[in-house]
Amino acid sequence: MIYLVILLSLFYFTRFWFVFHTGNIMIEYSYPECTTAVLLGLSTFRKYFPDYRTEEIEATAQKAVRYIKNAQREDGSWFGSWAICFTYAGMFALESLASVGETYENSDNSRRGCDFLISKQEADGGWGESYKSCETGEYHRHSNTQVVNTAWACLALMAAQYPHEEPIRRGIQLVMSRQQKNGEWLQEGIEGVFNKNCMISYPNYKFAFTIYALGRYAKRYGNPKLNRNPPSPHSWRDAHQPFPDLHRPHPPPLATMQKAKVKPPKSLQAARQSMVKAKISTPISFPTRQNPSIAPPKKVIKALYDYDSQGQQELSFSQGDFFHVTGRENDKHWYEACNPATNSRGLVPVTYFQVLEKAQPTLIDAGQPVGPGNKSDSGFADNDELSEKSIDKLTIHFALAPHS
Repeated sequence: MIYLVILLSLFYFTRFWFVFHTGNIMIEYSYPECTTAVLLGLSTFRKYFPDYRTEEIEATAQKAVRYIKNAQREDGSWFGSWAICFTYAGMFALESLASVGETYENSDNSRRGCDFLISKQEADGGWGESYKSCETGEYHRHSNTQVVNTAWACLALMAAQYPHEEPIRRGIQLVMSRQQKNGEWLQEGIEGVFNKNCMISYPNYKFAFTIYALGRYAKRYGNPKLNRNPPSPHSWRDAHQPFPDLHRPHPPPLATMQKAKVKPPKSLQAARQSMVKAKISTPISFPTRQNPSIAPPKKVIKALYDYDSQGQQELSFSQGDFFHVTGRENDKHWYEACNPATNSRGLVPVTYFQVLEKAQPTLIDAGQPVGPGNKSDSGFADNDELSEKSIDKLTIHFALAPHS
């Protein structure tokens, strides 16, 4: 028995030593996030007590600014150590620079930081960063845009006084579009990290940073009345060509595609009897063959959010609606899809959907409210992000649920 205890102790010590060692936490480091907190504190203090230890505070502030600039990478980004990841650190670093008067207009560091964030904006106007960024040290896109990442990016751009409102507005509109009727935002992906390989969910981030971003936008731009739906992606990207990978693809006319109509299953018909057809964009008719065979869908997808169509080729839908993907299944921005409850066909934005796996008897997704069967608002909604195959080495994931 004693030998067993010793062996188990050695086993667990070895495992945790490996995790701590790979996370580089045996000694402490400097961080853009912590440095920014100190610098903002000192900047605020100086406003109210300008004559107190003036030289010491100024010297400390200058050292902090130098560190922020030296920590910036060649691509303009900063690596974050306390949340995910480059988006988070970018918000802090640009706040630091702005606190000493360095903005997009007069600072190369600020300008490069903003340009990095703009290059990561997704087709729907939001930002979405994966926890893999923390592990690899390189930016990794999340499969879906995230309201928390989007709020961080918008706050950073506004702090730096980025001269173009359009990308900020589109980010704010995405945050607005994800807000539920009761005022909340649903839990999405994991937001936090501890030493590169310990992922933590902070359920209140989706409230604190979204409200902060909405307030700052309203104050900076005069509280304009905005549409809750983000505008069509082509408006910003067509006017700004440096990022062609973000351009909306131009699909061929759907009416020319030979597709057989799919008869909706009875269960879906019953579930969607209350659907108002006026909410669906003008259905596109497809020629039918004499004896059409019902081909299985390439994917089955479930809507995570509401969406109002902004063109004749697009379909409107509500959170929880199911669609069959009939084409463009590997496109990064738009699926060709069929609503089996109405036989309406058209384009739907990829980032608004979750793909249902074939061997998935029960689905807990980002749109599922917390209830008796799902007590923890932990953020573990990403079946692609947290599958066993994607967790390499000895990555530890902690979900911290709110406690009453």
